[in-house]
Amino acid sequence: MSCGAPRFNWIVWGMLLTISNDEAENWPKLKGQKIMRSILKFSISVAALVALLTLSTPVHAQVAARSGEVSGNVGFSNLNGIDNKKHIAFGGSGAYNLSDWTAIGFEYNYQLMGSKAEFHGTNTTGHLQTYGLLVRISMTKSRRVDPYALIAAGGATVTAVASNQYATESGSQHGFYGGFGGGVSFFAGHNWGIRPEVRFERQHYMATTIDGIPAPSSNLSYVLGTVSVFYQFGGKH
Repeated sequence: MSCGAPRFNWIVWGMLLTISNDEAENWPKLKGQKIMRSILKFSISVAALVALLTLSTPVHAQVAARSGEVSGNVGFSNLNGIDNKKHIAFGGSGAYNLSDWTAIGFEYNYQLMGSKAEFHGTNTTGHLQTYGLLVRISMTKSRRVDPYALIAAGGATVTAVASNQYATESGSQHGFYGGFGGGVSFFAGHNWGIRPEVRFERQHYMATTIDGIPAPSSNLSYVLGTVSVFYQFGGKH
């Protein structure tokens, strides 16, 4: 590590505060019309695909009790990154359908937080990770379209990295998250389909230190919209 490492620590610490505290302070401004616009844009973007899948889905496709499922997703949230821009989020999950109505599983999501050029060629980047349990509760036993509600909770990590040609320094804060929302599973075949989803998520990060520099506890709140492709296997139809 070069002699510039202590200064790097300040950059990392400052970026962690930027990621966590700015959104916490500005959260009231994100409510109302801004959230509704985000949800509306997300809904419109999948409307054509939903209509196509609904019309073409085989009648026998549906959530199967005692079946397994894997999925991968991509989407966006209304959370601003360190460059004051929105960035992509992606992840995946695995679940077990206890019945036609209820599924329980594990999820992992990774959200990019952008990058920002600092002094003397130093570049900083950031990202969020969440990993925890999820529960989906179906609202109907339709064989084509399965609307559902969900709750999720688990661990969360926000990470900042500062680097230049001489050194790299990183720091993380750990905490937990809770979320709720809903979506719709549209079967495009007997075992697979498309799933648009919108959720509200709240994260709390615990106080920590980075090489002796204190980083206070903080909170994040945002709305996340995703579209996933899922595959169901096994079970009893």
